[in-house]
Amino acid sequence: MSKLALRPGSTSVASPRSLELHWGTSTQRVKFFPHGSLTDLLAGIRGLMGVAEDAPLRFRDIEGDIVLLAPAGA
Repeated sequence: MSKLALRPGSTSVASPRSLELHWGTSTQRVKFFPHGSLTDLLAGIRGLMGVAEDAPLRFRDIEGDIVLLAPAGA
């Protein structure tokens, strides 16, 4: 099973944040606003990377540590 790896980008709350996603042999750079819907973010990632809706997503940072995503305002 492939895992999605991400790199954090901008840390400013007002500006979009960027992620570098790796799935299998595919890599995509995306930007998102941190106060958006977590459900929408995950759906967008799945669609962009071609990940099945029922497949588990695991996120890791550049050092390989697991990253947990929280809904906006959490």
